[in-house]
Amino acid sequence: LQRLIKLYLDAGAWDDAVELLRSEIEEASPQDDPARYARMNLELARVEREQLGDLGHAARHLQAAIKADPESVEAMRSFGELYLDSGKATKEGSHKAAIILLKAAQLAHRRKNEEEALRLARRCLALRPDDMQAGRLLETILQSREEWVDLEELYAQQLAYQQGPRAEGVLLKRAELLETK
Repeated sequence: LQRLIKLYLDAGAWDDAVELLRSEIEEASPQDDPARYARMNLELARVEREQLGDLGHAARHLQAAIKADPESVEAMRSFGELYLDSGKATKEGSHKAAIILLKAAQLAHRRKNEEEALRLARRCLALRPDDMQAGRLLETILQSREEWVDLEELYAQQLAYQQGPRAEGVLLKRAELLETK
């Protein structure tokens, strides 16, 4: 069945692939193999979103994937991207997508996937430049990787959105960075 699904996906037979994925998900139990159940829902959500434009069903399958495997960075990232694709490009929609992407970045960081954590933290900050948690996470990653130029850019960006004592803290970090260079 997995090979047939892959064949359908490779051939672009989206409706057939969706039908098989749905039947496999209905027969599977999230308790028996949560990671597999999450992967199936994630794949189905990807096809529904990217190929069929069915964001409602894609959202339900992403929620099922996250429920089955709450530590899935891919599912969390996909859910954040889906939220952005849903046409809710309002300030509130961007805020909610940023929260989801930050959770994905934190998961990736805990799993020692620094590249993914870095991408997700930056994406979160692109949506919400004033997000303190995303800024701290990005700062931690950049410091551990000794990426001083990027860290300097982060501090400059933070200064554009910080006021008062928060700005003073960023200025002090920036001064320390310049001393260590």
